[in-house]
Amino acid sequence: STQSTGSEPPVMKAGEGAEAEVAARDQAVLLVLTAVRRLENLDFPAGTSGHCFVELYSMLTAANLRIELATPNGVQPEFHIEDEQVENWMRQHKQVIHHPVKLEEVHEKDYAGCIIPNAPGLLQDVLKSSTFGAMIQGFQTKLKPIGTIGYGTAALTTVMASEDEWCFSGWNMTAIPVMEMIDSPFFDKMPVIVEDFIKDNGGHFSCSENDALHVVVDRCSESP
Repeated sequence: STQSTGSEPPVMKAGEGAEAEVAARDQAVLLVLTAVRRLENLDFPAGTSGHCFVELYSMLTAANLRIELATPNGVQPEFHIEDEQVENWMRQHKQVIHHPVKLEEVHEKDYAGCIIPNAPGLLQDVLKSSTFGAMIQGFQTKLKPIGTIGYGTAALTTVMASEDEWCFSGWNMTAIPVMEMIDSPFFDKMPVIVEDFIKDNGGHFSCSENDALHVVVDRCSESP
């Protein structure tokens, strides 16, 4: 994919009125990020992919959508900075990533949709959130878009309708496949193998060859 720099979030002009304020609030998109820098007992980056975040931010702001970030307990998000271009962008947009909201206090009614970017750290903090599953169920019930990227799909494994029924049973999904994950240094320490979980809990998993782009769309959910 092509790296882009994006623009600042749209700013409402004075005098546009209460209707415009409501419209802008309704167009907010929630980005769920990890606050984990390194995976436990491993010297391996766990933060949200910088490339992934910058491209998402650029596309959403270009569509005049307001972005709100959320992390467990509102802790500062961590990013994996892949190259100098991402590092420069992050330096120039420090205000974008400051002061995320607490994931535990997020309500579906305040957002038009939810995106969970690629981040191995989600396996440590978001997976342990006691409120995340119920929040995602709210988006699903209201048929609001839910997008996951890479390891972001792992967060959906916590969304259970009951003790033994997954909310996304019967859905078409993708994630980092086993054959791609098996080469990672933390494979044997993974709390969940996402491809196996999807198949074992009634989901329909598909993928392309390793490291290739693969997008699946089903109802209100999209996972590349």
